[in-house]
Amino acid sequence: MASGIAHDINNALSPVVGFADLLARSETGLTENGRKYLNYIRTAGKTLRNRCAMREFYRRAATRKLSLR
Repeated sequence: MASGIAHDINNALSPVVGFADLLARSETGLTENGRKYLNYIRTAGKTLRNRCAMREFYRRAATRKLSLR
């Protein structure tokens, strides 16, 4: 169940991180504060996405251990 939730969170984060990256690259009229806050969004999204990916890795490793028994 936890891996399903992690998968759903990762799916929801993809457009957040993707559009934040797009904005950071393409919008020339952002203020310094705007860029700073956009970077916070990107960093938080990427951190959470990486944690969800780690959860999936550990789930696969645990499944392999159980199948070896």
